[in-house]
Amino acid sequence: KGFNVSSCYIDKNGKMYFGGGIELAKISFMATEEKSYFSIENSMNWFKLRVGLGYRLLQKNKFIIRFKTYGSISMISSYPENMVEAPYSNYNSGVAAAVLGLGFDIHFITLDIEYERGFFNAVNMVSGTETDFYKMMVGFKF
Repeated sequence: KGFNVSSCYIDKNGKMYFGGGIELAKISFMATEEKSYFSIENSMNWFKLRVGLGYRLLQKNKFIIRFKTYGSISMISSYPENMVEAPYSNYNSGVAAAVLGLGFDIHFITLDIEYERGFFNAVNMVSGTETDFYKMMVGFKF
């Protein structure tokens, strides 16, 4: 679950644009084999600042295909601290990541698919705790 607010400046004649935004995300703190897409127990909350460049690959009338490369600073705003089964409790307050994405605009509807790869460990001094996110977002342009 999450909420994303993005904005970008697009030069009508150019193919490259500057973009950025904020993202609020809520994920399950502990991974489980059960897939529950609409309820989250023991949540971890993230606040992300994102900025980068986008590229218009194709434009045909009201259909646009975009590619973007963003940098992201993610800050963990909360996590459950008193869980007995939690393997770690010393989280870094912020981590950096790179984002690659592909977007499609059809009239006023926009669809984005992204991969975000973290550079640093989310857990202090524990290797292998870098963040990886796959995201799909649907939105409306106005």
